[in-house]
Amino acid sequence: MLRVPGVVKSGDGFGIYVHIPFCRSKCPYCDFNSTVPGELPEARYVSALLREFASAIKEPRYAPYLKAGSLYFGGGTPSLLSPSAIGSVVEAINVRGALAPAAEITVEVNPVTVDIHYLKALYGYGVNRISIGAQSFSGNQLKTLERAHSTVDALRAYEDARSAGFKNVGLDLIFAVPGQSAAEWISSVETALRLRPEHISIYGLTYEEGTDFGERLSGGLIERVPEETELSMFKEGVTALSSGGYQHYEISNLSLPGFWSRHNMNYWLGGGYMGLGAGAHSFIPGGGVGYGVRRSNELDAERYMKRALEGGEAVGFTEELSREEAMTEALMLGLRSALGVDMRAFRERFGTEPEDALSRKSLFSDGLLCTKEGRLLLTDKGLNLYNEIY
Repeated sequence: MLRVPGVVKSGDGFGIYVHIPFCRSKCPYCDFNSTVPGELPEARYVSALLREFASAIKEPRYAPYLKAGSLYFGGGTPSLLSPSAIGSVVEAINVRGALAPAAEITVEVNPVTVDIHYLKALYGYGVNRISIGAQSFSGNQLKTLERAHSTVDALRAYEDARSAGFKNVGLDLIFAVPGQSAAEWISSVETALRLRPEHISIYGLTYEEGTDFGERLSGGLIERVPEETELSMFKEGVTALSSGGYQHYEISNLSLPGFWSRHNMNYWLGGGYMGLGAGAHSFIPGGGVGYGVRRSNELDAERYMKRALEGGEAVGFTEELSREEAMTEALMLGLRSALGVDMRAFRERFGTEPEDALSRKSLFSDGLLCTKEGRLLLTDKGLNLYNEIY
């Protein structure tokens, strides 16, 4: 089963997420909220972000949760923005006292959008964690994924991040790419091991409805890797990384000791978060009254900017979680991580045992779940079959 290390950093209970929905080109497998603008509206978009934040920070609902233990710039491609633009957002949030001391500040980057000067500038603005979308170290796989960067670009971006001063670097890798062999996948994993980043995320390729890959799969133009091969790749990748000293602390994420993603752990532990930008989500826990409120911003970047600049917010929808929805979410998210579900906290919040809230009562007898030291955890078998459990 996933092992719980002796010391855990879980995210300080609140995070801030900033969505940058712009890309140079749309990856054929991507179903994130992103667009390819004719001209990057950097100044206008950043102004909208700052206006939205200034409005949100005044809301009483956020008062009990700040300061945030993490600030995360995701996308899209955040590194399309200039370092000064990202720095202005960091500064505005920090000046308002919304960040905890030594907060984790992450920016996702595409290898072809950064160089040593860009990364040094980010570091100078207080960014202390970089997540590089390498996806693969195989030229053939990068072509299949229609990535704009090469293997050389990914390696250079990693070395530039180190030279710029970053001591917390993450790499993203994708497996089960059409035509990919197990040997090609492990070769990418071994390259990552040689580089020794603090964090490695491994994701099986998905074919979402509405994406180019989804349509090609439906039309018989591409063939997905067989399910048993995909599972084997996942197991072999985890085994290799674990043998190399990485802790498998969440289904798709591994890190060196002490480098769990604080921002993502906050999500998995049910913490609150403020989302800024087009399509960004926010969540405020119940705090003793109700079971939490979720909000989502306007998806369209142009409409988001217009609404945020005019009124300070651009909420697309708001929903209050029911007890049943909150219980399901607490189990679904908690079971993804090495910490599992704190059974006592679950009882105190919902007035019932987590086992009683499970949709399938056979998960224990089927060997997918177990309890240990007051926590509900996935077994190795359950880890491999998580998507079938939820």
